[in-house]
Amino acid sequence: MGLDMNLYRAPRYGTLEQVSSLYEKLSENEYAYREILEEVKGNQNLMVMKVLDQKKDILANSGIPAEFQKEIGGAGSLFVEIAYWRKFNALHAWFVRNCQDGIDECQKSEVTTDKLEILLEVLKYAYDSKDPSGFMPVGGFFFGHTNVNDDYWECVNDTIEKIDGIYKSFDFEKNILIYQASW
Repeated sequence: MGLDMNLYRAPRYGTLEQVSSLYEKLSENEYAYREILEEVKGNQNLMVMKVLDQKKDILANSGIPAEFQKEIGGAGSLFVEIAYWRKFNALHAWFVRNCQDGIDECQKSEVTTDKLEILLEVLKYAYDSKDPSGFMPVGGFFFGHTNVNDDYWECVNDTIEKIDGIYKSFDFEKNILIYQASW
């Protein structure tokens, strides 16, 4: 148990809500194979055809433009992890305040290029000045320590490197950058 935080890349096929809804539906379809296998009396080929037919129906009703539907391989092709942190509660607090309107319910939230740039500036200022006041740790259930010590500064430095790399290489026109935490 603990605070796990991720940045994901998702294709910009629609809004974050559309892509999230499609992900849920495709996941349900992919996990329904057992029920389908019983329904087709163990015939593997028939099961695969039925799962693919259901996937086509899900995609057709997704609101995602038809020209993009052929690129979608399944639920796993929609949200791809590009960064991960564990128990870095100062970073989580920043995302909650700046990308989630102060609401902390493990929801997916879009991170714009402007927000990423601001985060990078905040991190660099905190690290360079050794002033954590704009990036303070926060307490929470299994959120980790709240001390500003060598571990904190190491996390800040590592995060600067990750965020800088994402900022320089992420294609915001083709993809949505998404933050999500869980605990």
